[in-house]
Amino acid sequence: MYRVTKGGVVEIWKVIEDFPDYAVSSEGKIKSLRFNRIMVGGVDSDGYAIVTLRVNKKQKTCKVHRLVACAFLPNEDMLPEVNHKNEIKLDNRSSNLEWCTCQYNTEYSQAKTYELLTPDGEHITVTNLRKFCRDNGLSQGNMNKVLSGKYSQHKGYRKFNGGN
Repeated sequence: MYRVTKGGVVEIWKVIEDFPDYAVSSEGKIKSLRFNRIMVGGVDSDGYAIVTLRVNKKQKTCKVHRLVACAFLPNEDMLPEVNHKNEIKLDNRSSNLEWCTCQYNTEYSQAKTYELLTPDGEHITVTNLRKFCRDNGLSQGNMNKVLSGKYSQHKGYRKFNGGN
C-alpha cells in the first residue's frame, strides 16, 4: 500500500488479493504492477467498468467497483452487493461505494423522490415510497393515487404542490 497526493486528494493503492501483479486505488483505478501502468478497461453491457486481470496464465474479467469495495470497504456482515451511492456506475471511488443487500440495491436504484405533506402539515421528501409506506402503515397503491391526483389524501398524507 502506498499513497500519492494529487490536487489535495490522497489516493491509496493496495495490491489486489487474488491478483498480486495488480493494484487497486481508492479513486477507482487499476494498475499493472508488472508494467507500472494504469490499466484502461472497458464497460460491460450493464454499464459497469471492467478490467481483465491475469494470474497463472488464466484471465478473469472483474468489475472495478467490486475490486475497490473488496480492498477498501469493510464487509463484516458479508453483504453480497456493492451500491454506487450517486448512481453513477463509472464513479468507482471508494467514498461512493457501499456494501448492501440485493433488496437495498434494487430499492436504491428504483427510488424516486416524492414531496408530501404529513397529516400535521409538515413538508417532507420521500426517496423510497415503498419503504415509506411500509414503515408508516400506508397503502402504496393509495399513495400512488394521491401522487397521481386521483385521491386528495391517504390517512392524512397529501401531495405537496409547492405551497399551494
